[in-house]
Parts: sequence; structure tokens; C-alpha cells
Amino acid sequence: MPHSKFILYSTTLIAGTLAAPLPTAAQDDAAFLDDLETILVKARRREESIQTVPISVSSFDTDTLQQRSIITTQDLTFVTPGLVVAPALSRDVPAFVIRGQQRQADGTGSPAVVTYFADVPLSVQGSILPTFDVQSMQVLKGPQGTLFGRNTTGGAVLLYPNSPTYDLGGYGRISYGRFDEVIAETALNVPAIDDKLAIRVAGQRARRDGYTENLATGGEVDDRDTWSFRGSVLWEPNETITNTFIGDYYEANEAGTSTVLTSLYPNGVITDGGVARGPLAFLLDSGIPGLDVDLNLAAQQENGIRTVNPDFELRSNRVLWGITNTTEVELEQVTFKNIFGYRSTFVDSSRDFDGTPAPINNQSGVFASDQITNEFQVFGDLFADRVTYIAGVFYLEETPDEPNNGSSVIFFGPNEAELYFENKSTALFAETSIKLDEVAEGLKLNIGFRYTWDDITRCNGPISGSYDNCLVANAAGVTSTESSAPTWNIGLDYQVNDDVFVYFATRRGYRGAGPNGTDFSAFPELENFDEETVTDFELGLKTNFAVGDAQVTFNIAGYISNFEDIQRTLVTPATIDVDGDGATADNPFTLVVNAAQASINGIEAETSVRFNDYVTAGGFLNYTDAGFDEFSVIPELASALSLGTGLTADDTIFSYVPEFTAGAYLNARYPLEGIGSLALDVNLYHSGEVNFNNRPGDPAATEDGYTLVNLRTGIVDIADKISITGFVRNLFDEEYQAAAGFAVPTFTTATSVFGEPRIYGFEAQIEF
Repeated sequence: MPHSKFILYSTTLIAGTLAAPLPTAAQDDAAFLDDLETILVKARRREESIQTVPISVSSFDTDTLQQRSIITTQDLTFVTPGLVVAPALSRDVPAFVIRGQQRQADGTGSPAVVTYFADVPLSVQGSILPTFDVQSMQVLKGPQGTLFGRNTTGGAVLLYPNSPTYDLGGYGRISYGRFDEVIAETALNVPAIDDKLAIRVAGQRARRDGYTENLATGGEVDDRDTWSFRGSVLWEPNETITNTFIGDYYEANEAGTSTVLTSLYPNGVITDGGVARGPLAFLLDSGIPGLDVDLNLAAQQENGIRTVNPDFELRSNRVLWGITNTTEVELEQVTFKNIFGYRSTFVDSSRDFDGTPAPINNQSGVFASDQITNEFQVFGDLFADRVTYIAGVFYLEETPDEPNNGSSVIFFGPNEAELYFENKSTALFAETSIKLDEVAEGLKLNIGFRYTWDDITRCNGPISGSYDNCLVANAAGVTSTESSAPTWNIGLDYQVNDDVFVYFATRRGYRGAGPNGTDFSAFPELENFDEETVTDFELGLKTNFAVGDAQVTFNIAGYISNFEDIQRTLVTPATIDVDGDGATADNPFTLVVNAAQASINGIEAETSVRFNDYVTAGGFLNYTDAGFDEFSVIPELASALSLGTGLTADDTIFSYVPEFTAGAYLNARYPLEGIGSLALDVNLYHSGEVNFNNRPGDPAATEDGYTLVNLRTGIVDIADKISITGFVRNLFDEEYQAAAGFAVPTFTTATSVFGEPRIYGFEAQIEF
């Protein structure tokens, strides 16, 4: 894995540092285009150049992730236009937001963005992606409603690990930084039988002390303690058959995510908004330290954002593992491919969402599931390569494993229950690309179609010990929802010349229906929610050109997305008795409703300039205009919106969608004769204002905007094998809200999850 051969692979651009200068401009142009052609993505389930695929896509390899200081999946936010990966509620299960679309927090709804490992979709609760020994990590923007395993309305994030090869080699890397951060990783590739069998093993150990003090325990939270392993086997018994087997394992045992008390409701935060502190005002406004929320807020402000005082122990334990087997049979005219995946997910976490020593909003839970997927594809070319096609069938079944239970303390009242979900999804799909050279050379028509059937079963009730027991013991709490829908992709792309590629596409995306619960006798319309759909239109331009001696890549894409029946999660108001039994304590904590019609429009632009063989710079700009055209809920749910005086439901806004984000980078290499190269890598990211809870003008759930700078410098390619660098992440120690902890007026307190502080250290790497 060359350390500095390629500097950046991003949406539409690639930059590189070459070993030796080229003698002529023509050769330089050719080399630059060759570099671009090596950036292969699988946006359409087959390898294509990133510059000629008709979709907005970002792609990064291991070296790029390292040079841009991408340590966790959440760091992808800082290098990808249109993407926000936020530790919403906690870092256990990050929220992936692409073009304004994200999965609901409740657990019932289908994902708007799906993550994939080696073409296998991951469970939403197990969507953390490893960032070591990566061949490529790709971010696809817009609805993926035809070719990918699960339908999505926002996009997909794909990770492909390095595959075994027939060359003996590998690498080792270790870094040490602030808060005793240690990240050690290695990979070894072994050719067992020449051109027949190869094995690759890789692993990573990452640990760091917490950077937030826990006054309740005297310890720390926001730590890191993970183990990751991966083993891959490539078997090619003949020229026709290729089989790749991957086994992977990830374990984390951490002290949990801090949620910092930042504001109170009602407290003049929203004019005439929020809810009264109700019958507990005598405690919450009692003047008693630890109970009085105003005193708790004052104490938090005195202590700062790196100190918390929860009323119970926080934890974050995760075990994720799986196997993937991909078999490909390549015949003369057609190729058959089967992708089998098994994923096991276990998450055990507890969170103090109110951020105080008082038991106002505490939640703990265990989620465990087994998921099996299988996808069979047939693809090939017809009529002397004038037509390319792919067709297939996809199946997913996710079933609960072990007890899935949760406990909470809401306003001093404990509650414990089980909640299980069983998901099944089946789809048939086909897509073709047809050359229209008789109309214009380089013109293609792309047509794709998919039909999907989804089935979700929900079981909830008192603790019974297992999903099978729940189905029997809590039969009244079992409900199933079925939905199905067609989705499509129709577009044209045109290779104008070697340097200019344009495309237009319209796509249909869909998210399946789901259940909220049973026996909603007072409000039967709330028992289930319907499917959500989106129709989008995207126009893009990808270009390469020269300005003097500099080689430039500039790409831009604009899109319009129209959503119908958007699924939104609302905290159930205490005033609603959904089952008509005269009590609200047994209400579901949240409800998913089809609340809205909306339009999300935007522009994504990126550029890269390679000034010479040693210096490359570039950046991106993302603009998103996201607004609800209509937001309708039944009157009884209106209080859940808590909008404030003079605002209606239509004033609701999209959360985790900054209007503007921008990024810039600089990669420089200065040759040191006989030693290596002096390296400087700088990455800058800026986010505009972002809201976390859909309520306009709520400073308790709004980050005004922030700028992050990451820096890396040192000597690389020593003897073409060794690199020694120093790094700083968050150079200026910016304090910013990365997500809301919980900012709902119902619970009086508003909390936030803050981003990492400045972390600096040194790193050494050797290739062999």
C-alpha cells in the first residue's frame, strides 16, 4: 500500500504525487488522465472510472483516509460534500445523513442511508465501518433505488477492504497521541498457491483515555477501546471461477458518550415555547443541588463541556462480526455473481440524556440481531458491447438474538420492557446502459427498475426473555406491516470528449412502512406508518483541463428532490392516551408518522489542482436548501412539535442539514535526496449553522457553525518503505456541538454531544 502515491480521491477528483518529473506537458496531461482512470468505483455494481459514472460519488483509499486524519466513520463528514455522520444520541450508532435524509431515531423505520461492507448491507445498529486496510470507501449521493441491496432515499456508504493478492507483503503502523491514544494496525498478504490461492489478514487495536471527566464516578467518558480483525481468502481454481471469503470481528468496551447539559425548557429559550415543568416543578425548581435544574445548569456552565455529572453509570459495549462470501463465474458472454452475507450485532449501552444528577431522562438498552443476506447477479454485454446489463434478486432477513430490552427512568419513574423487530426484504432488479452512437458518439441511455417487498414485525411488552417468548407472552403487542413499491432510474450520459462528461438522471427512492404498536384504540391511525418516497433529478458535469502547467479537475452536480409522506419521529406527548386505557405510562416513547411533503435541492462542487509533481490543492463547496412544503400531524400530536408562538407545523425544519459546508486541502511533498520526502498535509472543514431537532430558532439545539483544521507533517517514503509523521486533529481546539443528546421540551433539559478536542501525536509506518 504505497504511502504517498495518491493523495486524494474525492467525489470527482484525484490528486497525486509522482516519483519523477515528466519531460513534456503532453506526457503530464496523459499521466494525469491515467491517474483519474485508476479511481474505480462501484456506484453501478461494476467497476467504472469515477470520472465517467453518472452519479455524484466520493471515493477514498487507505492513504487518503490517513492523510486526511479520518480515524472513525464520523470523520467522513469533514471530507465529503453532502454527508453528515453525527453521533446522534450516542457514538454507538452514528446517524448517516446524505442530502438531508437520515434514519429515524426510534428503530422502527427503514434506513434512509445504508452502509455496506464488501457489498453486504449492515444492520443499522451495527453500521460502524472500519477505517483500516481499506481498498476504497465510497459515498453515493441520492436515492439508491435500483441496484443496491436495500432501498434508500438519501444514499449509500460502501466500504471495500483490501483483497488478497499474489504478492507477499504488508504493512505495520502505530501512533501515539494525547490522552494516551494508541492506534496500532497491521496487515499481511500471503500468496499460498501461485495464481490460485491467497490469504490476507489485518487487524487494528485502538484505545484512548476519555477526554470528559465523570464527576459521579471519578472516571472518564468519551474514551476509545476497540479491537478489529479481518481475514480474507481469495481462491481462483481456474480462469472462470473467483471466490472471496471474508471474516471480520469488531469489539468495543467503552465508558460511553457524554451528553452535556446546555440549556433548559422553558427558560426563555423559545418565546412562549416548551412545556411547563408540571407536577415535578417542586423538585426541578426546589433550590436543592442535584435536583434543581437551574442549579445543575449553572454547575455545568462552571465546569465546562469536558465535565459531566450523570446520575448513573454510562457504558457502551459492542460486538459486531460477520462473514461474507462472494463467488463469481465469468463465462464468455455473461457473468454470474453471488454475494452471501451474515452479520451479528450486539449493542449494550446506557445514556444519561438529561445531563444532570437528577433521574429525568435516563435510558439503557440491549440490542442484538442476526442478519442474513443473499444477492444473485447476472451481468454482461450484448451486441458488440453496445448494451451492458445487470439483473438479479436480493433477500434480507434480520431476526432478534438474545433478549432485546430497554430500561428507562423518566421523571423519577422507572420502566423496563422488551422491544423486538424482525425485518424481511426481497427485491428483483435490472438495469441496462445502451450506447446511442447513431445519435451522438459517446451518448448513452441508462434505464433501471426494481420492485421491493418489505415486511416488519414488532413485538413489545414486559420482559419475557426472548423474541419467541415475546411473540407468545406479549401477543397483544405484536404487529406486522407489509409494504412494496417500484423504484427506478432513468438517465442520459454523454462523453463529450476525453475531458468533459455530462449526465442527467431521474430516480425514484422508497422507504418501507412500519409499525408503531398495537391496540391504539383511541388513535388507530397511529398504529402504523406508510412508506416514504422520493423522486429526484440530478444534472452533473465532470471535467479535466489544464491552466498553464497546472492540471485541474472540476466537478459539479445539482439536484432537486421531491419527497412524499416523509417519515418523522415524534416524542409521544404525555397528554395522549393512545390506547384509550386511561393511562399514558404505557404509551410508546416515540411515534413515527407520515408528517410531511418536502423539497430538498442542492449543489455539490469540487476541484483539485495539481500544480506540479509535488503540490496538490483542492476543495469542495456544498449548498443544501431543505424545506418542508407541508407538515401535517393530528391535533393531539401538535404539542410534540413545540414550535413556539407564531409558528405552525409548516415551519418545521430539517435536522442535521447545514445550508453550507466547505472543505479545502493541501498536500505537498519536497524531495530530500537520499532520504525520502518532506510531507505536509492540511485539511480544513467548515460547517454553517446546523439544527438538531427540527424546531426553527431553537438555540438549545443549534450549532452556529464551526471550522476544523487537521495537520500532518513529517518524512515519508524513507527507502520507499518507512514514514514518520506528526499529526494534530482539531488544531485550534474548536468546541462545537456534533449532535444533540436530547433536546425536547418535554424533558425540560437540553443536552449536546460535543466533538473531540485537540488531539496530537506521532505516527510511524513501515511497508514490507
